[in-house]
Amino acid sequence: MISIVPDFFGTLLACVLFILVFVSPGYILGWALNIFGFRNLPRIIAHFFAIILSNAVLPIVVYLSYKYISGIFIIAVILVLGAAYLGIQTFSFLQHRNNNSADPLDEGSQYKSSLFTFLGIWVIFSTILIIDLQIGNRLYFTTVSYDYSTRIAVVDAISRTGVPPINPGYYPNHPAELTYLYYYWYILVSIVDQLGGTIVNARQAMTAGASWAGISLIAITTVYLHYRSEDENKSLASALIGTRLLFVSGLDFIPVMILFVWSRYALGMSIFNGRIEGWNMPIMSWLHAVTWVPNHVSAAIACLTAMIFFLLTVDKKGEQKLLASMLSGLAFASALGTSVWITLTFAVAWIIWAGIFALRRVDKYLFWNMVLAGAIGVLLSVPFIAGLTTEGNTGGNHIVELYVRPFYLLSALFDDLPGVLHNLFNLLLLPANYLMELGFFFLVGIYWLGNYKKLGLQKQHYYIAEAILLGVVVLLLSFFRSSVIFINDLGIRAWLLGQFVLLIWSTDLIKPWVRGVPIGISSIFKTLPAIFRGENIARSFLIIGLMTTFLEAVATRTWPMLVDLNIAGFPNDLSSDTNLGNRTYAGKLAYEFIDRHIGNDIVIQNNPYSVQDRPSGLYSTGQMAISDRTDYGVPSSVFQSMQKDIGIIFKQSYSNWDGIDQICKKHSIDVIVVNDTDQLWESLNVLKTFRAPLYWNSYYEVFACGDYSLGAMIGSP
Repeated sequence: MISIVPDFFGTLLACVLFILVFVSPGYILGWALNIFGFRNLPRIIAHFFAIILSNAVLPIVVYLSYKYISGIFIIAVILVLGAAYLGIQTFSFLQHRNNNSADPLDEGSQYKSSLFTFLGIWVIFSTILIIDLQIGNRLYFTTVSYDYSTRIAVVDAISRTGVPPINPGYYPNHPAELTYLYYYWYILVSIVDQLGGTIVNARQAMTAGASWAGISLIAITTVYLHYRSEDENKSLASALIGTRLLFVSGLDFIPVMILFVWSRYALGMSIFNGRIEGWNMPIMSWLHAVTWVPNHVSAAIACLTAMIFFLLTVDKKGEQKLLASMLSGLAFASALGTSVWITLTFAVAWIIWAGIFALRRVDKYLFWNMVLAGAIGVLLSVPFIAGLTTEGNTGGNHIVELYVRPFYLLSALFDDLPGVLHNLFNLLLLPANYLMELGFFFLVGIYWLGNYKKLGLQKQHYYIAEAILLGVVVLLLSFFRSSVIFINDLGIRAWLLGQFVLLIWSTDLIKPWVRGVPIGISSIFKTLPAIFRGENIARSFLIIGLMTTFLEAVATRTWPMLVDLNIAGFPNDLSSDTNLGNRTYAGKLAYEFIDRHIGNDIVIQNNPYSVQDRPSGLYSTGQMAISDRTDYGVPSSVFQSMQKDIGIIFKQSYSNWDGIDQICKKHSIDVIVVNDTDQLWESLNVLKTFRAPLYWNSYYEVFACGDYSLGAMIGSP
């Protein structure tokens, strides 16, 4: 029997609760201050504007309020704003019903219902894509669990311990704050977790957060195109084109499928591992971004919202520019605490953009307003930056270093060459590299830059800002990489800003050719011969881009199941056998037992050598002595020392509890969680003659450790 019911409805409830976080605060702020004529916006545009305004302002406000006042205060304010939003909407509805008139705030567009349908489909699709799937006694998470097993622990820690949270995976015999992480997004998810009570847990709130990252992406696309459009009354047509193109990715489908088939038959295992981005230095698909790293999407949207504020004030009075400065400053501070790399990349573009205003003297005040916005953002970020630089937080000697963006597929052929020649080959391969990663949008970018004057576009200040942003992304991310961790977050995440520009340019090219027909992928496909001379190439790239996104969705949902079906092959990074589903279900039961019957005010420990252990990250709400799931800022020497000292419990056989208890007492560990892949499992029959487990099943057993009187207090299950 297949079951998704508990997770599905819990996640949908969390999606509804996110309205209190992502709609009502921005709506009340926009309505109260009438920001850029908010009250006169079409209703659908006003709500999308409210979403991006909440995304831009709320993270920094919540962080500072949570840190210096309390979480209860924040939740109370959000509930009050929700009530005010409901009151405004109710009053507006009754007013127009009593007057028997059409709502003047409604655009009345034929495209509005299509956009709402798209939103509903996205919520259902994204929810089913990410939640756990249970088949009998087999439980299957998705590939995004690689990240979620760490992020959910952070969300839960915020809900339990506040801001900054206590690190749930590092306990050096005392609570340690988790500050070496951009975690503002997870505060918002935690609020929904808390609002949901016992019905919504951190995992379901995190899944709903991914759905809302997609909604926010649709919102910023719609709002940006509304203001950028020459005819704002017809802007929803552009928005529908843009939202459809969110499902178009690069040409990854080709190399990924080749590598999958070759490795499976040549090596007996797949080097694919269900993550299609790993074959090259990736530029994420939009689906990958919103499901895996919604915090980075949120930061990109906050930065783009700040850009909108200033684009709207080019011809406005001084008070409007001052308001734009204040809101943009809040957006910068929110973005920095949500994704440092995206914010730093945008800051470079912001400085260049401001410098152009200063040199051209188009508006002598606009330059200083942009400087003011940056200053406000930095000032509000001082507490967060102080946390990043707290003694003990480590990230290597260099944060950013020079390099040439590699094209893994071919650059490996030149590994034996001297560094200068190797970099030269990577430089020569950059066009091919970006062609493979961007696909259809690579063609769009080249064509738009060569023909934008022929398109008859009038709002030049928009195109200047877009060209600056895309240029900074290309240059900066081609020749600089982040080196804090082994993953180049700068080169991967900050491309979202450039991808948004290319998405907008795509609508410029396609919209004139889509007239009077329902807007969908098929209608977009039919327009391409009128735009590109190489129509067959453009159509092929569009199809392959859709296939890449489809492959991403299928792999995300099914890869753990393919492990159990032995289609993935062995070894892989999820399981050593075809019992992954059974073992995951057993792990969930074990950790849920600890949460329900022992509580989260103790220190628990599993095998610290288990890399990205999914059950402990997805289903546990407890404190661990050491775990790689949240080792942010933990000095590597300290982590490795604790891992080695504690890991010996699980990596050898024992005939009694003496040695285990000594280690547990040394590290304040109250409970150990053992599964059948640990060597300690072989000793359990002997050890159980001295001490009964607190919980057991076919794959997991839980024991009191150190102060083993805990077992007597709890009793046997």
